[in-house]
Amino acid sequence: MAKGSVGYDLLVMVHVGVVVVGFASVCMTGYMANAARRIWARSGDMAPMSEAIRRFFSSEREIAGRIPYFAPPTGAALALASGNSRWLHAEWVVAAGICWVAAVVVSEALLWPATGFLRRCIQGDQDPMRFSKEAGVASGAAAMAAALYLLASVVMFLQPRHIWP
Repeated sequence: MAKGSVGYDLLVMVHVGVVVVGFASVCMTGYMANAARRIWARSGDMAPMSEAIRRFFSSEREIAGRIPYFAPPTGAALALASGNSRWLHAEWVVAAGICWVAAVVVSEALLWPATGFLRRCIQGDQDPMRFSKEAGVASGAAAMAAALYLLASVVMFLQPRHIWP
């Protein structure tokens, strides 16, 4: 598949779509966790949670938030489809990959467990005494993961020749 072909262009669109949807999902998760934390801080009760917050945290799985996990495979497919596999060894690809792995670790270790706790609290299946703390963890982890995804995207877009000496 050559650069400029329809198949290559579709692969680029899928890759960019994965990055944009995943980034937006992580940002929205942080925003909603912070909104839930503010409501909890004002009232100390789950009752005033808006229907939007309840719906957002009602899902059993954070599928949209895991969409960025498909960015490296689609990026590798782009590199291979272009006929230029040396991209896979370029410093900027390695640096972006490190940022991406760090974002996945933050998401899996902090963000998704915290949002799972928030979901169980809002559904009434968990003692809400740690709600504010876990909402803060979710909000902070989402901000950190989003920053790492954004940094990886900027590095991939700019493709700097030399990142480290």
